Amino acid sequence: MTRARAVLGSSVGMALVRLTNMGLGFALSVLLARTLGLEGFGTYAFAFAIAGLMGFVTQLGLPVLIVRESARALAGDPQGAGAGRFVAIASWSAMVVAVAAALLLAGTLLVALGLSVSMLDGGAWMLPLAAVLATMMGFMAAGGALLNGQTKPLKGSVADGALRPFVFLVLVWASASTLTPQSAMAAHVMAALCGAVLVWGLSAPALLRARAVSTTQERRWMSRTWIQSLIPFSLNTGLRVLNSRLDVLMVGLLVGPAEVALYAVANQLANFGVMGQTIVNAQAAPRLAAALARDDKPSAQHAVSLCALAAGTIGLAILGGVVLVGAPILRLAFGEAFASAFGVLVILALVQAITSAMGPTALTLNMAGLERLTLRVSAISVGVNAVLNIPLVLAFGAEGAALSLLIAVAVGQTLMMRYAAQRTGLTTHVVFALRSARVRHDLRRILWRS
Repeated sequence: MTRARAVLGSSVGMALVRLTNMGLGFALSVLLARTLGLEGFGTYAFAFAIAGLMGFVTQLGLPVLIVRESARALAGDPQGAGAGRFVAIASWSAMVVAVAAALLLAGTLLVALGLSVSMLDGGAWMLPLAAVLATMMGFMAAGGALLNGQTKPLKGSVADGALRPFVFLVLVWASASTLTPQSAMAAHVMAALCGAVLVWGLSAPALLRARAVSTTQERRWMSRTWIQSLIPFSLNTGLRVLNSRLDVLMVGLLVGPAEVALYAVANQLANFGVMGQTIVNAQAAPRLAAALARDDKPSAQHAVSLCALAAGTIGLAILGGVVLVGAPILRLAFGEAFASAFGVLVILALVQAITSAMGPTALTLNMAGLERLTLRVSAISVGVNAVLNIPLVLAFGAEGAALSLLIAVAVGQTLMMRYAAQRTGLTTHVVFALRSARVRHDLRRILWRS
């Protein structure tokens, strides 16, 4: 099988997984919204946003580090030192997730035991449930990154993209008559556990083979080196998560669960725009890391340009679809009570389109070892979002939160795009990709000849 055919096959497979994820996520949102109602769905969405913030503790930027280190290891000496390094990064990452999760769960249990007031009418025990969910998601993200580092992004995406939402949907459907925000969170925990078991099970054969051909010395942990990279990765991940969850938290705290429900529904639909970027980034990450490690700038630029063109095209197409049919979809699927989420939906779709069109800026910096620049820009973006969020939410509700996110993302992407050009010599935006004769040629070859 040619490399182009392999990439195309994997991309198509990931597109199907992502479409499955979007479909299941949409069905889940409809079922949860209609079963829990506007207030109950808002309570669940707020708790899920808190779980997302807790994910900073259980993931700590590990997925990016795992992809980079495992790709570098297997590209070097897959039968000796490289194999040992691959096993080492896997075991070290699992240890980090376990320790972080234990500390997080202990802290949330202490908080829950000490609380005598409700958390958005969901009860204090929503906090430990959110912590357990964040733990399962952390193990699943680490296992998926390990598969991605082996240039197996399709296998790495199946658990979170298909299995987790499918199991969650089945559990919610089975308990629809008695569903509460708390039981919905518990069902999500069980679904994430299934996903975590799957990805680590898929990585087990490769890890066992690598262990068999490496020595104990070759499998030693490079803790100091990895922690030095993990700190900026972690801070960057935390800032990115905060930037994406700040809007939901502000809407919930300043306006109430009904507006949170509107924002959550719009965000679910707008996430269709992330599909292209997620698929192509997963394909590009290990190849870009390997090209940069070889100091092969033409190959690195080619990977970045293909990524920008594919993701940008999908993002802009989905934005057009949202503008044309977003309003009737909201009414038909979720009910008239959710129709007012259309304005939020359009703004969030625009956020995704801008992110995709500006290209894989953060990915380029991270794979080049410039994660500190990514961290600096993420801090600026979060600062912009934090400053704008409160006045815009108070003035416009959920739409104000979406506007704040739009401005913050545009500022962050612009800065990272400039840093990528200055420090790596790579141009990430889609306009440059359209001008590249090699990119156009390869796209025609992949689509028509592979």
